[in-house]
Amino acid sequence: MRLLTVLLISFVVSVIITATFSIIHYTPLSQRDPNTYYFSFFESFIFTSLFFVPFCLIAGIVSFFIYLMVEKVQRLSPFVKKAVSLVIGVGITLLAFFIYISVSNSETNDIYLIPEGYEGEVYAFYNVRGAPKVEKEGKYSLHPINEEGYFVTSTNDLDYGTVTDQYYYVDDQGNRTPIENSCVNVFGTGSFSNHGEDHVTSISYTGFELTKSHCGEEFMLNGDGRDHHSTLERLSKLIFKEYYDFDWH
Repeated sequence: MRLLTVLLISFVVSVIITATFSIIHYTPLSQRDPNTYYFSFFESFIFTSLFFVPFCLIAGIVSFFIYLMVEKVQRLSPFVKKAVSLVIGVGITLLAFFIYISVSNSETNDIYLIPEGYEGEVYAFYNVRGAPKVEKEGKYSLHPINEEGYFVTSTNDLDYGTVTDQYYYVDDQGNRTPIENSCVNVFGTGSFSNHGEDHVTSISYTGFELTKSHCGEEFMLNGDGRDHHSTLERLSKLIFKEYYDFDWH
């Protein structure tokens, strides 16, 4: 019963910290910069919870078992026993907090160059064997999207953090036209792997949906509501066939 109590307290504390962090880092619409994606309070709360709640629960469990061990030491007073376990639990929680802060303060800094007039899903795939490395333009990573709506690179992994990406339509002469963030619905990130005859490949990806005719806050937050799994599966098979000569069934 005591362990359940500790877990409940740890969960409640993690929810309070997560909610507080999400409120502090929420940026009102009137204060947002162009070409920068901002998490809503709900998105920030969910993302932070997925990272922070498990650490708090682990901290509670470790503290509980540390207390059970030091409780057997008769020379220590009950206050010292509780203090030792509490300090360890708080230490783990603070470690999780500082790790999260360091991640949340980073930026993605990607530029997507999209064929003029394209609408639909856009993906960037990382860690693809034989594909070119990501090129830089200042602090930004360039993602030239092909006519089928995707880009592949052998660069090991994508950048994580606040989405500061910029989106451009590019014509045949290479001229860029900025795309408003209200025309972009960001999917987030993911990964998939496949076992070939002589290799195991893990590819990470990020993506978004692009529109020209339904731009607005509703589309930016929710997209058009379609299931994108079929497109991602089709592109995954295409990449494995082209770069690994492997048919993924």
